[in-house]
Amino acid sequence: MRLSRSSTVVLSAALLLAASLPSAFAADADAAATPASPSTGSETDDAPTIEIFGKRRTSPITPELLQRLGGIEGAREWVGMMTDNMRLSYPLRQKLLRFQTPEQRADLDQLLLDTMLGMPLDVQKSTVEKVERLELTEEEFNMITEAVMETCDESSLSFRDCNRILASIRPVGLYARGF
Repeated sequence: MRLSRSSTVVLSAALLLAASLPSAFAADADAAATPASPSTGSETDDAPTIEIFGKRRTSPITPELLQRLGGIEGAREWVGMMTDNMRLSYPLRQKLLRFQTPEQRADLDQLLLDTMLGMPLDVQKSTVEKVERLELTEEEFNMITEAVMETCDESSLSFRDCNRILASIRPVGLYARGF
């Protein structure tokens, strides 16, 4: 299912609204932060959890979605495509100048990949600090959402899979925004 440009903008606005109202999702975040016991057999048993930026979260990336991405290496390529799409926007390209060397770019991609997959962070503290100093505007935050949606379209991922990816990288976006 392909979305029209106007549907993508509406979705972006809805996601931005959801991201700017964290109290509306506090109960969900608290519920996700408590891992299910092994005897319950609930869906969260297989979902990886991660402690990122001081909070424990459950990754919305399912094993099936990871398989559709082509495994971890496919997800790594997908993240690279996403950051390429982010750099197509002049304002984002200017913000991402702190990540211009191949090593810095690899660190940013690794941070996004680790967050997306719910894995322990395998990046330097300086990378996390650079993300914090991005201070994205609302418009730039929306541009990142559009870059994610474009990458999903290029990868022929479903709307549902794309929403899961957006939700999985949300902690990095919240950390980087300045509004």
